[in-house]
Amino acid sequence: MLAGSAGERRMDALRASIGALTAREKALLEARSRTSASAVRTATASAILGLVSSVLLVGIALEAFRRRVSERERASGILNEEKELFRTTLSSIGDAVIVTDRRGRVTMMNPTATAVTGWDGAALGRPLEEVFRIVNEETRREVESPVARVLREGRTVGLANHTVLVRRDGAERPIDDSGAPIRDASGGVLGVVLVFRDVTARRQTERTLERQAALLREQDRRKDEFLAILSHELRNPLAPIRNALAVLQRTDPGGDQAERARVVIDRQVSQMVRLVDDLLDVARITERKIRLEREPVRLAEVVRRTVDDHRLMFQHGRVELELEEPDESVWVNADVVRIAQVLANLLQNAVKFTPRGGRVTVSLDAEGDAAVVRVRDDGAGLDAAALAGLFQPFMQSDRTLSRTQGLGLGLALAKRLVELHGGTLVASSEGVGKGTELVARLPAIEAPAEAARSAPARARGGAP
Repeated sequence: MLAGSAGERRMDALRASIGALTAREKALLEARSRTSASAVRTATASAILGLVSSVLLVGIALEAFRRRVSERERASGILNEEKELFRTTLSSIGDAVIVTDRRGRVTMMNPTATAVTGWDGAALGRPLEEVFRIVNEETRREVESPVARVLREGRTVGLANHTVLVRRDGAERPIDDSGAPIRDASGGVLGVVLVFRDVTARRQTERTLERQAALLREQDRRKDEFLAILSHELRNPLAPIRNALAVLQRTDPGGDQAERARVVIDRQVSQMVRLVDDLLDVARITERKIRLEREPVRLAEVVRRTVDDHRLMFQHGRVELELEEPDESVWVNADVVRIAQVLANLLQNAVKFTPRGGRVTVSLDAEGDAAVVRVRDDGAGLDAAALAGLFQPFMQSDRTLSRTQGLGLGLALAKRLVELHGGTLVASSEGVGKGTELVARLPAIEAPAEAARSAPARARGGAP
């Protein structure tokens, strides 16, 4: 191979092959270099684009976060303003407000609720039943609170009637109350707003009106009864008078029958005059037209004379009348006629309601600076209801005996006449069938000088 040219040819061919391989490899390297440079440029561009995108995304996220924070701060500010407005509103309104959660526990109370219930901040977190305890005004039974009904029924509960709130200190306040649910966005009940108010003044007004209405009804009833009794009392004397007139027309005017007829007429006319006088006296006192002719009076003399004047009436009624020895030293500044009228009315009342065989006792004593006249009987007596209305005009008690009761004006007149003298007239009784005591108290005065000087002589001279 060396001698010939074959080796050289092989070497040339090998160098050609190597050259071709080198050129091919070089071309591949250049192509790879170009591909790598393109990839680097692409990667760089992608990286730059990704970085820019990331920066943009971060910026957008930051802006969104900033906006959210700003909105939250603004919403928080609005919420705080609304809370302050709500707190100020609840603090300033006159109604009491309690807010509870869905379990019925107190979460908020305004100052009015604190004042009405007597609970302070210690009420927060407590069950409403401990803070807001209510009972029925009439039955005294505990009443279910509006909050419990709202939580159970899920609706607004209206005002309750005649409900009393028992405060923390045990005092009671009449109230009106109502409850309304607090709902979330889905309509679920989150809690309850309880609104109530103290209606003590209104209830007092209502009770006053009720008492006045009852009084008017009672007065109207007594008026009707009075008219019926007045008709009866005025008609009763007319029949004897008419019969007596018939007798006078048919008999000798100077005979015994005519005299008896005149006595009947005189007695019955006197009865009618007394009834009319009582009516006129009531009208005069009511219209403040009555006048008292007052002078120093030894009350024992008036009492003794009035008792003597009425003994015949007690004898006819078979009732014993006893006058205990009156205190001769008692003087009053009074109208003698009116004081005698008072005593007469007390005696007439006693004899009406004391059964035959009973006893009426009259006494006069000095107690402190007062002259005290007592008229006690062991007759029909009075219960508490009758005592309460005993001195009302036209009052007719149920303690009826066989004798007529009259118009029911005697004790009313007596009380008003005693009060016009600056005194008092009261009644007491241990009950039905146990008698009654009427006590008149009048302001006492010192005895006039001339009366004091003549008292020993009068005492030595005996009874007048």
